[in-house]
Amino acid sequence: MRRRDLLGLLGLVSASRLPGNWPQWRGPSADGVSLESKVPTSWSATENVAWRAPLPGLGTSTPILWDDRAFLTCQIGDGPFDPSSQDFEAAHAARRSGRRLDLEFAVQAFALADGRLAWQHRFPAVGRLAQFHEKHNMASPSCVTDGERLYAWMGNGQVRALDLGGKLLWQRQLGQEFPPFEVLWGHGSSPVLYKDTLLLLCEHPAGGYLLAFDKRTGKLRWKAPRGKDRRSYTTPFVAAGPRGEELIVNSSDRLEALDPTTGEVLWYTGDSNRVPIGMPVCHDGVLYATRGYASGPYLAVKLGGRGDVTRSHVLWEIPTGAPYVSSLLYYQGLLYL
Repeated sequence: MRRRDLLGLLGLVSASRLPGNWPQWRGPSADGVSLESKVPTSWSATENVAWRAPLPGLGTSTPILWDDRAFLTCQIGDGPFDPSSQDFEAAHAARRSGRRLDLEFAVQAFALADGRLAWQHRFPAVGRLAQFHEKHNMASPSCVTDGERLYAWMGNGQVRALDLGGKLLWQRQLGQEFPPFEVLWGHGSSPVLYKDTLLLLCEHPAGGYLLAFDKRTGKLRWKAPRGKDRRSYTTPFVAAGPRGEELIVNSSDRLEALDPTTGEVLWYTGDSNRVPIGMPVCHDGVLYATRGYASGPYLAVKLGGRGDVTRSHVLWEIPTGAPYVSSLLYYQGLLYL
């Protein structure tokens, strides 16, 4: 039987003290920094663990927190995976076949105080299932919430908007509405809330696009084409620039800032990189980014430019040595890679 265990953030601190809200991937400011203090720096299977909760399936999404609950997603059952990613010849024979298996998704809410399952929303996988990396699955995007609604996005393009009690408000199936919904090794970008819209980055080789949905109704507000032969496993985020807000996108073609109200490209820099995974971070009007695959470059860019800003706004660039997967962390004048 396949399952995983959830160690909620409260599992590593006192169960009597609730942490602050963490409404999206990398937290309130999308920078991975928490203002919580007095958290443990060591733990084991028993040390500093307040509770442990079983999950019914696989997932690589991270929990988000709102008030007294943690929300996350999982995939119940196996889907087809890319044979080129397989590490162990004898493993996962059903997945190697590439055939579609019975598959469900779940969005779950856990009580932070004791790990109790408050509710779960389960639904079947609908539409074509693209092949995924063996160490990956279709529950990679983290949820996002505005404190009233919860938004979950699955790797086959299914989007669900729920209230915080688990009631379905609206749904979309991007894989059927904007096919083909497919990227090598599987989708990884998480949803982003911007004012009254839900932004979804779909960088697919057959034709990428950025979508903006009305967060209340699920109605499509606009679609900005992104061109062909692009890949991105990163999550966009909105940064405050000197000339207005900028939606930062780390894509295989280049590093870009878009207008979050239209998807129009504001500025760009950087050479192409095959597999951008790490999410950039912003501090005091400067963007710090890695480009991804094979110990690629990392750089610092001033916000506020227009067009190609390579000569005008790039403060520095190191040609190699950046991590392949992990996102940057900026803290007290230091960059952690």
